[in-house]
Amino acid sequence: PSARGTLPALIPRPHLLERLGGTTGPVLIAAPAGYGKTTLLRQWSGTLRPQPVWVVPRDGGAVWPAIMAGLQAARVVPEGNAGALQPPGGLDDALAFLTRKLTGSRIRLVFDAVEGFRAAERESWFRALLNRDPVPFQVIVATRDSTAIDATDARLAFRLLDLRAEDLAFSAAETSALAALAVPGAGQRTVRQIHSDCGGWPACTALALGYLQGDRSPARPAVEDRSGTIAAYLDRTVLPALTLTEIRVITAACICGTSEPAQAAALCGVPDAGTILGRLATQGLIQRRGQQAFVLRPVLRQHLLQMLWRADPAGLRRLHRRASSWHSTAGSAAACLRHAAASGEGP
Repeated sequence: PSARGTLPALIPRPHLLERLGGTTGPVLIAAPAGYGKTTLLRQWSGTLRPQPVWVVPRDGGAVWPAIMAGLQAARVVPEGNAGALQPPGGLDDALAFLTRKLTGSRIRLVFDAVEGFRAAERESWFRALLNRDPVPFQVIVATRDSTAIDATDARLAFRLLDLRAEDLAFSAAETSALAALAVPGAGQRTVRQIHSDCGGWPACTALALGYLQGDRSPARPAVEDRSGTIAAYLDRTVLPALTLTEIRVITAACICGTSEPAQAAALCGVPDAGTILGRLATQGLIQRRGQQAFVLRPVLRQHLLQMLWRADPAGLRRLHRRASSWHSTAGSAAACLRHAAASGEGP
């Protein structure tokens, strides 16, 4: 069984459920893959009556058929209502139709995996649904990419509940609680190391604990990951969502613990590396450190370093040489010497 799919669901998130239950306005849950967006919404929906209407991308990625399928599954619109299934005259007509059908019925529309909808439709539909005021029904949107959703008006009017990766990440206490359920014999030192290495990333935390669970050897280094489960997860689920340029930027940025825009641009040769890092920080894949610096999440940084070491050791040494040169110019002697040593060359 997949630890990623089962273990996080064992941990209740009362502080998040309270925030969801305390709002009737629009909700945007935006975080990278593996932060438990769907798990949280499933936990929340179990507390609601009537149950929310779940809307997920269908073949073709059009929004309107997916909404109608969700309404029919929830029996808000009768099955076989061919007229209702026909696309309305436009977005305004569609919203008017939904308003007539849903006003007064306490219906919540939960849009999950929004990145699966067509980009053009996603832009228009979710801007209208999230920013509409007053809203006759509640709209909850879960997405991996917050930059693809325009909720500016609702955010400025303080009507939007905005949950990001930092909100969804496991606390140290939640990691400990999950470890107690999954690997009762794991020592606190091991659990603390897992929490530090994974940075509270729920899927990676679950995979690390599931790996320990597999052979009952909690004394082994926490995220050693000999079976490659975390690496495989990042390779299959997280990195494919990035462009080649974005991967090039974060691969260069992983050389230094903290990366500044000018430094990242010098290392990877991408002039707008700072803009790319800022966008990825907004999406939650990396973290900001102050106003002008960025830090990769530890488990992702370690994975990228291992990829470079295995696939392109010469490229890894080349990046260290560039980092040494950059730090020399910046007057950071200690960092210059450290990267010079890692490159295999003297200062």
